[in-house]
Amino acid sequence: MKKALLNLSILVTSIYLFTSCMSTAVPKKLPELMTSNTFLIDYAINRLEFIDTRTDTTSVAWKLPVFITKSKTFQSNPTLDLKTQQLLESQIKQYFKVDAKRTLNVKVTINEAFKRIQASGTVSEYVKVDIKTEMYELNTGNKILGFGTVYYDAPMVNATEAHLNIMYEIALKNVIHTAFSKVNEIK
Repeated sequence: MKKALLNLSILVTSIYLFTSCMSTAVPKKLPELMTSNTFLIDYAINRLEFIDTRTDTTSVAWKLPVFITKSKTFQSNPTLDLKTQQLLESQIKQYFKVDAKRTLNVKVTINEAFKRIQASGTVSEYVKVDIKTEMYELNTGNKILGFGTVYYDAPMVNATEAHLNIMYEIALKNVIHTAFSKVNEIK
């Protein structure tokens, strides 16, 4: 009886210590969101188009184990679905004047966009987005190019797809900021 109580006590203490360490070991810090209130491009958007050059996109959700015990990589190249296009469009429109006299067509090409959870000794969430923007001024035919690449690597104890999705959304917003802030520097 004493041995059973001792074993139970050890088990409960072990579970308590393990779960308390898991929840406090590494805080899940998110990348900083860049803001658009620092500049406005003196154009209005006539038309906005998205092009995805990736050929290996997927919209499959992962089935992640609670604990990853061996070296393994989960990677996804998310499709450019309607929700993502709306997120990009609302982010882009923040950088342009609605009532500007000059108008242009904007084309955003997604060259690379993926999210990955990699485990080999440590676990890491990784996100990368690479885009090219092309803007065509309607009155003159001038072409203005912009480029942006953003990547985040977040080592942590317990990676989750939910946290990775938030990082991916921030990366999409920040890559737009990066590309259009470079265009603003030129103008």
